[in-house]
Amino acid sequence: MPVVYDKRGSVMVLVVVIIAAVTVIVSLMLSVAMGQLKIRKSNSELRKAFYLSEDGLNRTYSNIYELICDASEKSLSMADEYLTDNSDDETAEEVFENSYKRYMLDNIFRCVSGQNPRTEIANRKNLTFMDGKLTIRVSSVYIFESGTEKRTSADIIVCIPSYAEVRSGTAESERQLYYAGFSL
Repeated sequence: MPVVYDKRGSVMVLVVVIIAAVTVIVSLMLSVAMGQLKIRKSNSELRKAFYLSEDGLNRTYSNIYELICDASEKSLSMADEYLTDNSDDETAEEVFENSYKRYMLDNIFRCVSGQNPRTEIANRKNLTFMDGKLTIRVSSVYIFESGTEKRTSADIIVCIPSYAEVRSGTAESERQLYYAGFSL
């Protein structure tokens, strides 16, 4: 007896296999696309965190500049007060420098912020003027709500201005304050 094959429904099996293969391919493509989206979002957050952390450094730099202006003004006032009673310019210059150093060291911690971005002075225990310069290592951290965090740091150099230049009004701020190093 001859075997008769019934071909009805064979196309249905082929269609089901093709639909299953297409479904697997589409789900893999969606998975890859979602992964790429997460990576892009993470990179975007990291870049924003970097710039916001860097903004913390810039704010601290600006605060230190204001502190330098205050220190120069107060120190000049003390030196001038000394000169009203004495006529020794050299000692007045020492009064200016010592007053400037003391004012800067006493008030430098007002320049940092505990908010987001949080800035801090990393070398707080070793702050001293050496060769007329104060090196301040400032660290800034920005943390997103998602937990993404970026830390940047920089060395900010503060120089003691010349008493004569401050007194005459010709002191240049570019020589009194500058960045010396930057790390990501």
